[in-house]
Amino acid sequence: MRVLLFIVTIICLGNCYATGGFYAGIGAGYSSIINIPQSGLSFANGSTGSQETPAFTTALYGGYNFNQIVGVQVDYNIAFNGQVSGYSINQQLFDAAVLLHLPFGIFTDTLKGFSLYAKGGIGYSNYDFDGQLITCTTCINLPSSTYAFIPVYGLGAEYSFSSLGIRAEWDYSGNVIAPNFGSNQVQLNSNMYLLSILYHF
Repeated sequence: MRVLLFIVTIICLGNCYATGGFYAGIGAGYSSIINIPQSGLSFANGSTGSQETPAFTTALYGGYNFNQIVGVQVDYNIAFNGQVSGYSINQQLFDAAVLLHLPFGIFTDTLKGFSLYAKGGIGYSNYDFDGQLITCTTCINLPSSTYAFIPVYGLGAEYSFSSLGIRAEWDYSGNVIAPNFGSNQVQLNSNMYLLSILYHF
């Protein structure tokens, strides 16, 4: 058993850290921001059910891979001008996460450079609201903004060739409550779907 562990360690020292190091990326995609009315309130159109807000999203990120398996990453994402019945919404999300890669190059050279990964961490999510149209006494009436520290997790696929790479990723950011006038108005969370290009330094 010790001999096997020694062999795996030697292999990892010789190869795992070869793909480690710093990287940075930029991307764009689509966000689905979920708005859930609270306190018996409704949207301007009278609906009391949740509404999805589609929004264009941009992403900037940077990270460090300790080896082929484990890395850390910080992200900054902005979702622009999502429209809901009665108001518009923007989201800014800053988060830090640990990434765990499954590098397929370990199993076959034909898939060298390709990996699937999972990420998990904590983020700061800020939502801004604008253009409110309040048409009833029980309608949602939002503050100008709301924010919270929230859990963040996601899944993705990456392919690296030379120093460049491409990614497809899904990220989820947890619930944020928007209170106003002494009661909770709406609960928000988001799913981000992103395509990006990254550079390994």
